[in-house]
Amino acid sequence: MPRRETTPSTDTPIWLCDALKRYIDYYQSRDLAWQELVRVLAVAPRRAWNAEFKGHRVPDLWKRLCGKGGRQFAVAPHPKENFIAAHDAQGPYTAFRIQVARDYVLARLPARVPTKPRKRHQIDRVIPALRKLYPPNGKIPADMYVETARAKVAAHLEPESQAKGLADPSWKTVKAAIEMLGRING
Repeated sequence: MPRRETTPSTDTPIWLCDALKRYIDYYQSRDLAWQELVRVLAVAPRRAWNAEFKGHRVPDLWKRLCGKGGRQFAVAPHPKENFIAAHDAQGPYTAFRIQVARDYVLARLPARVPTKPRKRHQIDRVIPALRKLYPPNGKIPADMYVETARAKVAAHLEPESQAKGLADPSWKTVKAAIEMLGRING
């Protein structure tokens, strides 16, 4: 019986869902990860995967899922539950308890997982700019208009905005930052 992926052994069979998790980590999309995993298994040697079948056996299961094998009438993959239910010319079948060769499948992933750049919201730029323009806490005077503060913040951030191709912060964003930091009465 395959083990959950807990040890780095390369000859260990792992569940299909564990291999899919690794592909999702890389591709950042469940659908794309599933498509790539099926593509990899479609060209894999038969020893690279194993499954139990209910109904008739389908040795070219992955090729069929890629659209290269035989004709499929209905396919319902459930990789999280480690089974695939389908119907072809010979009738219905289910492949379950699907195991894949860890070394084969994971070796087909690129060596480095791409990192998603963190989305910086404009407020993350506005608050430090307000603190620099209005030390020490970034509080603007009580009688200052938000638009005036926005213009000063935009001018302060202009070099960074141009270098990174970012827009000036909006009135709404500057207003939200001012409400977070507060105003100076006086």
